[in-house]
Amino acid sequence: MPVTLKAVDLLDRGGFVDGDILDDVLWDNGYGDMDDDAAEDAFPFEAAVLCECVRRHLAPLLIGFEIAYEVNTLHSPVRIYHDGGNEERGLREALKDVEVVLSDLDVLTVAAAVAAQRGTHPQIPPAL
Repeated sequence: MPVTLKAVDLLDRGGFVDGDILDDVLWDNGYGDMDDDAAEDAFPFEAAVLCECVRRHLAPLLIGFEIAYEVNTLHSPVRIYHDGGNEERGLREALKDVEVVLSDLDVLTVAAAVAAQRGTHPQIPPAL
């Protein structure tokens, strides 16, 4: 099932379905319990995959914008800095039509790379 990453979600802590936009694809393909052996304060696997998907697939479309920070939170882990008010309204307008559609394969390719970087493996082989 394709997943759409919208640039405007970078402005909100609840963006990217509160950070859970990739969960169905990851869980359906064996990447659901990747944090079971991780330290309590470790950056969650799903959040790391979302951040990397944004870096690889959405960020190149954001001419003149920079993904400003990643945060370990229960909400969206990747955001753009803004000071609110007029700046936020301007950013929302500039970003409202910028989006990218990812296939399951796109997401799972990133998930495999993040898992390899962490030295972990999915519970079942991904269905590519």
